[in-house]
Amino acid sequence: MTARLQPLPRWTHIVGRIVAGCGLGLALASAAATENETGQDFVVHNWDFDEGLPSTCVNAVVRTGDGYVWLATRHGLARFDGLRMVTFNVATTPALQDNRISCLATNLQGVLWIGTDVGTLAKLDHGTFGAVDLRNAARGRKINSIVTDENGNLWLGTGGAGLIRFKNGQREIFSVTNGLPSPDIVQMLADRGHRLWYLTASGKLGWIEQGKCHILASADSVPDAIRAIASANDGGLWLAAQKDASAGTQIYKLQEGRAIEETQTYPWPQSSWRSRPGALLEDQAGNLWCGTLGAGVFFRPAGGPWQKLVADLPFSQAETLCLMEDEGASVWMGTRTSGLHQAVLRPMGTFYLPVANNQNALLTVCVRHDGSVWGGTDGAGIFRWRNSATNRIGEQQALGGLQINALLEDSHSNFWVGTSGGLFHFQAGQFAPVENVGDHAPINALFETSQGEVWAGATSGLVNLNDPKQRTFNQSNGLPSGRILAIAQNPEGRFWVAVQDQGVFLQQGDRFEHWSPKTGAKAAKQRWGNGGSVRNLLAEADGTIWAPTHGDGLFRLEGDEIRNWNWENDGLPSNHQFAVLADSASNLWISSENGIFGYAKPALLGYQTGSPPPIPRRLTQADGLPYKVCSGGSQPVAAKSADGRLWFPDGSALVVFAPARLPSHPQIWPPTIEEVRVDDRLISLSAGTNLRLASGVRSLEFHYTSPNTLQPTQLRFRYRLEGLDKDWIAADKRRSAQFSRLPPGDYTFRVMAGDNYGVWNESDAELSLAVVPHFWETKWFQFGLGLGLLVGAGFTARQFERARSRRKLAALERERALERERSRIARDIHDDLGASLTEVALLGDMAGLHAGSPEELHEQTRKISTVAREMAQSLEAIVWAVRPENDSLRSLVEYMSRRTDELFEKRPRQYQFLVPPELPECSVHAEVRHSVFLAYKEAITNALKYAQASMVRIELACDQTACRIMIADNGKGFAAEAVRAGGTGIKNMRQRMAEIGGGFALETRPGHGTTVRLQFPLPQPNQK
Repeated sequence: MTARLQPLPRWTHIVGRIVAGCGLGLALASAAATENETGQDFVVHNWDFDEGLPSTCVNAVVRTGDGYVWLATRHGLARFDGLRMVTFNVATTPALQDNRISCLATNLQGVLWIGTDVGTLAKLDHGTFGAVDLRNAARGRKINSIVTDENGNLWLGTGGAGLIRFKNGQREIFSVTNGLPSPDIVQMLADRGHRLWYLTASGKLGWIEQGKCHILASADSVPDAIRAIASANDGGLWLAAQKDASAGTQIYKLQEGRAIEETQTYPWPQSSWRSRPGALLEDQAGNLWCGTLGAGVFFRPAGGPWQKLVADLPFSQAETLCLMEDEGASVWMGTRTSGLHQAVLRPMGTFYLPVANNQNALLTVCVRHDGSVWGGTDGAGIFRWRNSATNRIGEQQALGGLQINALLEDSHSNFWVGTSGGLFHFQAGQFAPVENVGDHAPINALFETSQGEVWAGATSGLVNLNDPKQRTFNQSNGLPSGRILAIAQNPEGRFWVAVQDQGVFLQQGDRFEHWSPKTGAKAAKQRWGNGGSVRNLLAEADGTIWAPTHGDGLFRLEGDEIRNWNWENDGLPSNHQFAVLADSASNLWISSENGIFGYAKPALLGYQTGSPPPIPRRLTQADGLPYKVCSGGSQPVAAKSADGRLWFPDGSALVVFAPARLPSHPQIWPPTIEEVRVDDRLISLSAGTNLRLASGVRSLEFHYTSPNTLQPTQLRFRYRLEGLDKDWIAADKRRSAQFSRLPPGDYTFRVMAGDNYGVWNESDAELSLAVVPHFWETKWFQFGLGLGLLVGAGFTARQFERARSRRKLAALERERALERERSRIARDIHDDLGASLTEVALLGDMAGLHAGSPEELHEQTRKISTVAREMAQSLEAIVWAVRPENDSLRSLVEYMSRRTDELFEKRPRQYQFLVPPELPECSVHAEVRHSVFLAYKEAITNALKYAQASMVRIELACDQTACRIMIADNGKGFAAEAVRAGGTGIKNMRQRMAEIGGGFALETRPGHGTTVRLQFPLPQPNQK
């Protein structure tokens, strides 16, 4: 079985705003607070082409017992593990017989049944695909539905061939002769009472009982045009019907033979054809889901109203073809054009600032005794959420200073607000400034002691608001002036105070002393510095203090000892933290610049450097967190309400969650080894495969995965190659293992899957392989080789001497080649430039003898000019030949073309210079280039001087071994045998081409023109 791996999927987060009071099975609030919560969101994930889905048309979705989600698409069968798709089609899996997968089903034995548009059936049984012989029972008609009954019999509903039952290996066809109202079956299901239902394309509903087909009579208030059915949790049946073809969906509950229509108002229009029913589902929590064929997906909580699952525009108009719920309570939606969708209930509630204020950030939150939620912003005042309404509170309520640093309701229900303009007390809907506290300077922190005293942190010090005399700790008590960010009190009643950039101070009687650690790891003390980065303080009942910081991680202070956890060494999601809260189970929850994360305190305290770090429980954008970077100012930033929920500012939103009700960890499934690659070559795997590899394999790669559709990024893997690795190797999130050049031997590759909490599924996947040695790797050969080495040592010494002699000979040969090149250049200078200079001298002498005749003098000077130009061209050719950068075939051809233009420039002749569009990329030695060019020039010159031709055709052809040049003219030609043995250029051309290992050929006849063919070899890739 071979599968094609697709790229890792992209997760698109689409938030559907759902009212929390709908009771979707994750109630996070008490009755008092629930009515004030603005929304409980679904997170909708989407996968399409970009994430590896073979087709955006998903006809069916099922989940098999091994945890994988399988998709029936128009272009093959897809398996999804939560991160990536693996596509199976006819090319990779011939047993499918067709790529147009129409329906899927599983049975209790874990077999996956696969139906197609052309009436074929396949199955996947324990990792092996196989074709099922229907013996043409479907007659090529589409299989629309597959179901197994309580006796294990397999039923197929077809689009024209009726019902097909496989019982004890025998097939039986049910058609109109058996009472079936129509052979066109669109859906089948077995309800919770094990009754087998069928639905025809015309909308007729019936059931099978004792081998007979029954029809549900319309007289029993059953609608005429039923389009989809679903099992009800109480044993009944849900029906989605239409009054006519253009009408919207109507929902009925069929129970005890009677159909009762829904009493809740439908949110989809009844007059639109887009509202036609596509699929129905009742999930485990009793929510009824309805997917339409163009109006989107809707759901109705048990006892609640219908609501639309709001998402992006394409999804809102998607044609829903199927709905499926998995054991994790996710609802999967297959659509006709927008791929696969998964709706997961967000584990947290959100409160958003109004759109007009979404550029502001929330800094502090307070949940008051009446259930209202108050949030302070960085410049827009306070926002209150109550009774599903959001109200802004600011100037009109006499609030001075719109940057809200701290909100606090004390145990007597007094509401205090610390702002950039001072301290305010809220009474009767208005704020009143608290006089003589900080002189209207910013109040940055508020804190209530266990005795009910409220203290305010001002720039000038720490002020007791319950003391009529407003007792103050300030510089006279050792507490420096500055911005107080956090206040805490230990069980002894002593205050801990964090002052920005100045450190943490501990009360000693009436004095405050700067706290610095005396014991603890050196790295922790160095990170602590003076403690000026502390943002928040949390006191424990045992007197220890937790201190999150801005940039230095999390600290724990106990007596004079300090301990630190950070991102670099201990796996903290972020060193930049805003607030810390303890939940009802004493777990720590921290908001940061990388989401919200929680730790069990025993896991933190029991962790030792060098051991695997504790894994936090994280809330990120994948869980519905509005923003990755949380927000906060000074204490209190976050809040814990009376019902145990935790509240944190997150940019322009507040988030709330109940730690005890967060979704449990999804099941960890045993991993699967998907494929093996040997030297980048895919090896087919099937059940029981054992690999045998020849020794010398450069690379061996194992690719594995484990299904997790809720938190796929939280999976962790570890592997071991028995026979090589002694211990397990942590692969973290990586889903592949690579090995290089394994020595011969027997190995077993094992891989295990776990989660980020350190929980591992002990059922590992394994694959055995053997690396077979070559004969030279066997012991007998190695013994013989050692003996041969001794014998060959003398031979090697002799060969070394011979090699040294060859190098000397090669050096001499290079010297001779250099001498030949120098001789050639000297010959060219002597033959061309020397002869030309002699001619110039003679012409000069003749010009002096005929100085009295202007015409003759003019003729002699013209000849001198011509000879001088030819000398310049000859000199240019010599220089061109010796320059190394011209040692290429392309340079030779370009030079020949340019010189041809010059030769024909003032001649009344036409010529064609034909060169292939692609020339071999090879070097041509200077000697070869020069000889070829001179022979070519001689041939062109002869054609111009003697041929009396009107057209000269030059054609160049090359292959990987040689280059051929043809110069053909349409001139008068000549008799080749009449040419003198010496004194002509033909002998020189033939000689030059022979010297470079080339060839020369001449074809001519009087009156039929002349053709000269030159050929020279091209160097081979291994030839220097």
